[in-house]
Amino acid sequence: MSGSPGVGVIVLLICGAAFVYGEEIVLLALVSDELLGIGSEGVGFLLAAIGVGGILAAGITSRLAEHPRPGQGIALATVALGAPLVALAWTRVPVVAYIIMAVSGAGGIASEVVAITMLQRLVPENFLARVFGLLSSLAVAGMIAGSLVAPALVTVFGLETTLIV
Repeated sequence: MSGSPGVGVIVLLICGAAFVYGEEIVLLALVSDELLGIGSEGVGFLLAAIGVGGILAAGITSRLAEHPRPGQGIALATVALGAPLVALAWTRVPVVAYIIMAVSGAGGIASEVVAITMLQRLVPENFLARVFGLLSSLAVAGMIAGSLVAPALVTVFGLETTLIV
């Protein structure tokens, strides 16, 4: 993208996280209704738990970004973003689901902050606006793609398998 191979990898990670988030938003309605039995009102609580996790992660994100190997921080945070969806496949207790989604929210915020910090360090200043403009467009496209793919995956594989995949 800007001559640094790391920039492309970071952009792909951010777009992948946006794709997962797009799927997650669609799947949470089904999880709330079918797996947790808390109906459509429960979606709001699951989304709020994501926000709480993001707030709780705010304190550690700067340490992850300042780590000598920030790539490890991104990897760990990305796992924390996606792995909770797998755990939701086996969860039937709403409070446990809220905790799981808080972990996902923490991972999402941490991975994004570290990735953006790394981009700001890797991309020359005169290219930053172009890179971030393109990144924003690609991330939104990833989120839309994830939200469009999720229903098809549920139809083909079922909810639990889709969460695992």
